[in-house]
Amino acid sequence: MKSFYIIFILGLFLAGCRPCKPVITDRGPLTEELLERIPYKDGEYVRFEHSNGLIISFYVKRFTEKRRESFDHCWCCDELIWEENITVLSPDYPIFDFKLTVSNADTSAYPIWGHIGKNSFMIPDENIDEYYIDIADSLIINGRLYHSVYQIKCEEYYWDKPDILSVDSVMYNMEYGILKVVMTNGEQYLKDE
Repeated sequence: MKSFYIIFILGLFLAGCRPCKPVITDRGPLTEELLERIPYKDGEYVRFEHSNGLIISFYVKRFTEKRRESFDHCWCCDELIWEENITVLSPDYPIFDFKLTVSNADTSAYPIWGHIGKNSFMIPDENIDEYYIDIADSLIINGRLYHSVYQIKCEEYYWDKPDILSVDSVMYNMEYGILKVVMTNGEQYLKDE
């Protein structure tokens, strides 16, 4: 009787998982429309003004990488290939980097993933429910009027260490990029023209 159960379970396993031909899905290159959602150009400098008046320049490094991921399903190894565009703003003063990433790995939505130091945030596209993100019709930031400004609360990686200074929120515009960064201690970094 014991051997019957073993053969039965083995038969179910083999019947459900047959060797198959791998499926390779290539998402192709990122569209210009997606790339334009991050308005920074490789090699340029972007300036932010700290709330104490210090002007900090950030050097922009922008590049695209091809990514691959394999999914092993019952001896059948499917593969997904996509592009990821990464923009890193590195300061000339010893504070945090800004990193923005857009990819076409998931074709149902194309969010921008952002990281400032150890904090992260997501800027949705029109296919993602925006219930948790405020979008201001217009805002004046550092004396300039901006339209369609995303006001995003950052996620904390080190929630168990509240004494560490971190980013509280970010304001972002698709045409101008990061407009304002607010720290947990009230300090601010404002886009400087």
